[in-house]
Amino acid sequence: MRSWGSCLDTALIDGRGLRADYRAAARFLRRREPALFAAVRFLAPPEFQPHVCAGYAFAGFTDDLCD
Repeated sequence: MRSWGSCLDTALIDGRGLRADYRAAARFLRRREPALFAAVRFLAPPEFQPHVCAGYAFAGFTDDLCD
């Protein structure tokens, strides 16, 4: 499994602020849904992992707001 930083590089995500946002989304998803985070990390191609994690983190965060 690739490191998170190399997945961000593969997905062409550059810029300190943007990388920090993707790291925060991944950290949120890892705390909220560890099994889902592990599935994304093991099954998704590295260039899609940051975007998939950000999408699921957004869905989880909005679900928490609605509850």
